[in-house]
Amino acid sequence: MKKSKIFSVVLAMFLILTLNVGAVRAADTARIYLDAVQAKSGIVTVSCKAENVGKISNGKLRITYAADKLHLVKTEAGDGLKKGNFQTVINDPIDGNKAEGEIVFVFASSREQEVSGNLVTMTFSASEKLDLKDTGLNLKAEEWNKTSGSDINVSIKDLQYRSEVIDKIEPTPTPEKKISLNDTQIAEIEDQTYTGRAVRPGVTIQYQGKTLTEAKDYALIYKKNKKIGKASVTIKGIGEYEGSKTMTFYIAPRPPRIKKAVSDSRKKVSLSWSKKKQADGYQIKIARDKQFTRKVKTVNIKKNTKVKKTVKVKGKGRAKYYVRIRSYKIIDGKKHYGKFGYKKAVRIK
Repeated sequence: MKKSKIFSVVLAMFLILTLNVGAVRAADTARIYLDAVQAKSGIVTVSCKAENVGKISNGKLRITYAADKLHLVKTEAGDGLKKGNFQTVINDPIDGNKAEGEIVFVFASSREQEVSGNLVTMTFSASEKLDLKDTGLNLKAEEWNKTSGSDINVSIKDLQYRSEVIDKIEPTPTPEKKISLNDTQIAEIEDQTYTGRAVRPGVTIQYQGKTLTEAKDYALIYKKNKKIGKASVTIKGIGEYEGSKTMTFYIAPRPPRIKKAVSDSRKKVSLSWSKKKQADGYQIKIARDKQFTRKVKTVNIKKNTKVKKTVKVKGKGRAKYYVRIRSYKIIDGKKHYGKFGYKKAVRIK
């Protein structure tokens, strides 16, 4: 066989092999993405999944969402990491480490391990009429490393790394007979304190001695729950429960800061505190112990413009007392109190 023919055969074989490798690489594109599933009940389950990313030692994912559309109920690490014995940390609004609208998921191992499948699952409650495309769901891989320290973010990007939301509707099985929320006992919601963000207190619901579970037995939909004043939450039965019920709760101003607490005369303490513009007044408590159970004195201040007061304590004095102050707002003709601020110790003469 002539050299030219041999060269042509070798070149053809090389091109075929290259094309096959290219096809395999295209088929094995590395992906990290969000899979969002909404049941008719309004519960939204979001899974962060990985495909063809290979072996890694650690990673950090940041998931964001529209806090006014979704309310986080639960987060947990997925099977894609559990089988590799990765150490995981989830920072989210539930544990108070993140504001509503953001979840940071970190995982790490002492050696490179295969990562595939579900990395983390998040459960949200939402309105059944919600369009998942309006939830603001977004995913960012901030770290994705091998044990050698080389970052493979670039490789994922070159292989068309992308975050995406897959929209699915999952029907909820309907039991033969459902329990009405009207037959359950729902506890009143305590007064809440303004935070600058949406306030979402939980609810306690019982049926024949059993405490119901959010996202399994009911979903919560909040309204007007960011500003000081009256807010509401609609409880919607799901699973074995049906019907809906709306509860009212109240958001009161933040507590003032105690500027001064000194004892200038026998059994008396002179106080001054910061003014809260949106408060209608303040409540002062002075007690002999940190738990405010002994020798407790309560004083109500009826104007928010008054920020000084001298109070006579209970007991003999000549000991350490503790002071704390909170704000209140009059809504629907009733005082609604926010939480107390930090307590301050003072030695009473």
